[in-house]
Amino acid sequence: MAPLPGAFNMPPPTALRDQRWTMTLSGVAIPNFKSGRGREHWSAETIELHLDLSAPIDRMVNDYEILVNEERSIVFSADQWASFATINAIYDEGAAVDAGFAVDSWRPLFGLGIESETGAEIKNIFYGLEIDIGARDPEAWLYRVGYHVTLIGKMVLTDKLPIS
Repeated sequence: MAPLPGAFNMPPPTALRDQRWTMTLSGVAIPNFKSGRGREHWSAETIELHLDLSAPIDRMVNDYEILVNEERSIVFSADQWASFATINAIYDEGAAVDAGFAVDSWRPLFGLGIESETGAEIKNIFYGLEIDIGARDPEAWLYRVGYHVTLIGKMVLTDKLPIS
């Protein structure tokens, strides 16, 4: 996570809510998804991956000496994002005849909140990914799904938990 510089003709930010940041998150989720259907049909499921942003936010608070009241928290309101999810580990218990595995689509999960200083609504509070997975074969397991997310947005003080 790092602050983004402003355009050459813009004044520097004077408050936390004016600064734009970039955050990159990557890892592996463990859905342990078993197909359970025959060789001719796909089984599908949507998994919700709730990501813990506290470590990058805490580091940013410490590195840039941002004062945060204990009654408040900082959330990340994204205005740009790029994400990706993919198969990382599969297994088939029996003979893998016509087996198939898929990560079909993915999308960011956002919530709403209220800004502490202004009372304004905070939109696009990022908290995770929703990933559509599938498998075909009665003994097919999709064990691991990898993800990567790059966000651009603002850190916002809130004294209420995000509303998903």
